[in-house]
Amino acid sequence: MIVTTTTKRTIVDMAYEECALAGYEFDVTPEETLTALRRLDSLMAAWQAQSIYIGYNFPPALGEGDLDDPSGIPDVFLDIVVMSLAMRIAPRMGKTISAETRTELAKQMSSLRAQTAIIPERPLARGTPAGSGRRQWWQ
Repeated sequence: MIVTTTTKRTIVDMAYEECALAGYEFDVTPEETLTALRRLDSLMAAWQAQSIYIGYNFPPALGEGDLDDPSGIPDVFLDIVVMSLAMRIAPRMGKTISAETRTELAKQMSSLRAQTAIIPERPLARGTPAGSGRRQWWQ
């Protein structure tokens, strides 16, 4: 069973925390949180273009979403989404992400790609040898 309990606001807040900008310590403006929400929407669209489907709840159009909407992201993928979003919003604030976070992000991205990979099924082509252990229908 896939558990999804996170709102988009939580993801944005966690990304700011990853950038060392906790909302209760620093004044993160509503415009900055909406910009981060748009960046989250574009990040999820980019992942979907790369065939990484994790169930994100897309808005009708980019920038029209609400921070209090459910994200639709399974909780097991929450850290990777937060770190990826932090990587996208940090340079705009003049922040840099730590080397440990970058290393962990690279590890988790390869794991995410493996977990969400779609393996195509192809039937054998006509004339493909069946092998010595397979008996023909007439035998």
